Amino acid sequence: MTDTLLEGSTEAAEPEKPIYAEGEEPVLVANPTGEIKVMGKSGDTPLQWDRSDRISTDIARGAFETFIQKGYRMYRMLPGSQRRTGEPVTSFDETAEKYLAVPPMQGG
Repeated sequence: MTDTLLEGSTEAAEPEKPIYAEGEEPVLVANPTGEIKVMGKSGDTPLQWDRSDRISTDIARGAFETFIQKGYRMYRMLPGSQRRTGEPVTSFDETAEKYLAVPPMQGG
């Protein structure tokens, strides 16, 4: 299987939902240098980028910023960590290897 950037990923999102919502297909690139793992009810979904590919990096940056606006908690994962340990962040750094996007808590 060859990983490719999904067609249509550069379309503008509707204002009432994030660019990258739970249940969407993973965004994969051939040579990923970074990844956002988006936590969801059915597991984590990856959104990858390649620093040498401006389009995939811009998509990842836009998704990151949308997550922040929607109340997600973003964590830059510590390199080499086998556990989910990271530092909270509010700005995108394309040199990061991995982020974890944690959806906002919903009361019930």
